[in-house]
Amino acid sequence: MTDKIRVDGKLDQEDWEELVEYIDENKESRKHSKQFYLEKIKELALTLKRKREEEERETKQSYKQLRNEIKEDLDI
Repeated sequence: MTDKIRVDGKLDQEDWEELVEYIDENKESRKHSKQFYLEKIKELALTLKRKREEEERETKQSYKQLRNEIKEDLDI
């Protein structure tokens, strides 16, 4: 079993409602607990994080490839 950390915090009501509405539109369950929403928010955040990391890797690779092409073009 993995260790768990309890997170206590506050969100603006408007932000919470926007997140809950988004999750409700895309969920496949009838759950409505704050714990359920927190888990879904965590999943969204980790998905975004991984996507950004992948985009960063791709950008770095593109830049590296472009530099190599320029060097070849200039016979450096």
